[in-house]
Amino acid sequence: EDVLRLFGDRAQSKGLDLADRVQLPRGATVDADPVRLSQVLSNLVNNALKFTESGGVTLEIESDPSDAARVRFSVVDTGIGIAEDKLDGIFGAFTQADQSTTRKFGGTGLGLAIARKLVAAMGGDLRVSSATGQGARFYFSLPVTRGCGLTDAPRLGAPARALVCVAGGGSRAHLHLALASAGFDIECCEPDALAERARETRLVFADL
Repeated sequence: EDVLRLFGDRAQSKGLDLADRVQLPRGATVDADPVRLSQVLSNLVNNALKFTESGGVTLEIESDPSDAARVRFSVVDTGIGIAEDKLDGIFGAFTQADQSTTRKFGGTGLGLAIARKLVAAMGGDLRVSSATGQGARFYFSLPVTRGCGLTDAPRLGAPARALVCVAGGGSRAHLHLALASAGFDIECCEPDALAERARETRLVFADL
């Protein structure tokens, strides 16, 4: 949520959709430094917006289909894509997918190289799948260290709803991740809408 807020105006100015899809069952607690995680996701969303001219960018957070003890983060765009023969070198420092692309859109610089190192430090491996003209998906998975495995998380009916109204960006991102990991259905609001929205929600987190 915090990452998307950071790039909302930029996406709107380009006429792009910017959305998230979070599906974290109860009992899943991600082992991740929230600052590092935010840096990685911000870098990936920034690049996705840079290389996308139509369509949009989606941040996906879900259980890893190949490992129930991990959560997968993906940034998916409908941009220009990356040629297959350029994929292996895309994470190299200052390596660009194509020189003509660099001239038109700008480069990624050290961003992807650093992002991959940060993901590795958190126990993951940043990867990419793409093809020319078909967009790109940058993704990685991180381990779950507390609670049940994702496939074994207890089902207790409809998820409880939590309203979050926190001014501090870092605090909001950390709280959002913690609540999502606990299985809450999260809604965020601005301070001027808190009084009205709070009447409709039993659980409210506010720090103004």
